[in-house]
Amino acid sequence: MEPVVPHREFLALGGEGVRRLGRENAVVFDVKSALPPEGTDPRL
Repeated sequence: MEPVVPHREFLALGGEGVRRLGRENAVVFDVKSALPPEGTDPRL
């Protein structure tokens, strides 16, 4: 899952909330570095 723009809804969910929107073992890359690093996978 790759939300490219830091929409308020994604920011409000946080990294773990965004991860729950995807499938099991989904990879979340925070391209904009808008979420805390502990809630996402390694950054690009």
